[in-house]
Amino acid sequence: MMYDMRIIHGQCYIDHEFIETNIYIKSGKISKITKDLLDADKTIDADGLKVLPGFIDPHVHLHLNIGKTFSADDFKSGSQSAALGGVTTLLDFLDPIYDNSEFETVFKRRLQEAENAIVDYGFHCTFANYKDDYASLLPMLKEAGITSVKVFTTYSDSDRKCSYEKIKEILSEDLVMMAHSENDDRIKACESMSDYEASRSEEAEYEAVDKLLKLKSDKGRLYIVHISSGHTLDRLDRYKDVYYESCPQYFYLSKDLFLKEDGKKYLLAPPIRSHDSINLMKDNSDKLDTIGTDHCPFMLDEKLVDEPVDKIPKGLGSLGYAFQLLYTLYGDKIIPKFTENTAEIFGLSGKGYIKKDFDADLVLLEEGDYQLINPYTKCDFNVYEDIKVNCQIKTTISRGRVIMENGQVFDHKGKYLRRAYEGNR
Repeated sequence: MMYDMRIIHGQCYIDHEFIETNIYIKSGKISKITKDLLDADKTIDADGLKVLPGFIDPHVHLHLNIGKTFSADDFKSGSQSAALGGVTTLLDFLDPIYDNSEFETVFKRRLQEAENAIVDYGFHCTFANYKDDYASLLPMLKEAGITSVKVFTTYSDSDRKCSYEKIKEILSEDLVMMAHSENDDRIKACESMSDYEASRSEEAEYEAVDKLLKLKSDKGRLYIVHISSGHTLDRLDRYKDVYYESCPQYFYLSKDLFLKEDGKKYLLAPPIRSHDSINLMKDNSDKLDTIGTDHCPFMLDEKLVDEPVDKIPKGLGSLGYAFQLLYTLYGDKIIPKFTENTAEIFGLSGKGYIKKDFDADLVLLEEGDYQLINPYTKCDFNVYEDIKVNCQIKTTISRGRVIMENGQVFDHKGKYLRRAYEGNR
């Protein structure tokens, strides 16, 4: 057989260890893994490089409509940034719905917006103050290939807070319920940068997470998004079918940045925390199942406005940087949080592993000292620009096609991923 591509002499991450072997690709799939040298149309010599499964970012907000503006990156620039950082699959969100009649509209709109993505993608359904019959929505979700829904325990001021009665109902079904977890009663109005972190306190986060854990049934799956506080993570135990996510900003950026002259550019929700919290986050990282980015950047002139803090768009850009940032802290043990764990939680069949018949989504990693540069994002600032990392993504391959090499991103047609739980539990 003549293979389409072969990746030879690399240290390949298979079953949690590195093996020097060769990977052969045919029709976008991993066709053979062997130390034998076989014929292929294209050869990539990975000598001296680590070969990893393509990364999966379970939490991005591309072209997010916040009313007066959109997040800076659309699906083209966001997926280009993803490819630069070794991400071959993105999971984004549908616009929030209040009732089931809105689902088809928001789903079709998001599919259209994502047509120019260059990596594969899927969606989570998002609830606002949802009051409809959840059981009637389930067939629509499954037909659309969506296995996860997101709720908010806060944002009552914008009518996005989901009632705990409805949350309990959702947690009785065999889908993943993702939760933005802050105790709404503790969230305070805020005009001053010096008060922002305290206005969305660590205790507000922990109390909401604790309440959700008490509501979870034996059947449901609970996924806590963007845990911001090391104090929260330190107090949490592990439970069956409960998953914890955090983001690179909560390992690297401290609330001291809010007091800088340009501190407003660091605004996001939940906020970045104290150095003590960051240290606890680092110490408890083994409790985390996944790393997402919560990628949601806005332009500098939209952040540095002379308005109360509550009126300023919240969000940062981390696509293209996340793996390098976390690998610098933890090395190889961080790999499952970017690959197999996310694939299994969200039903991404054929993703997350280097295995025969799986999608040929691969990353070639070179170790060394590098800076984080992203020429593809539309956002005009980078909160990580002064941070040195110990690795670089040399090549990103999506379904057997090179989509990034040596910092240059190539055009590619991303695929919408319909997901199911069968075979992923």
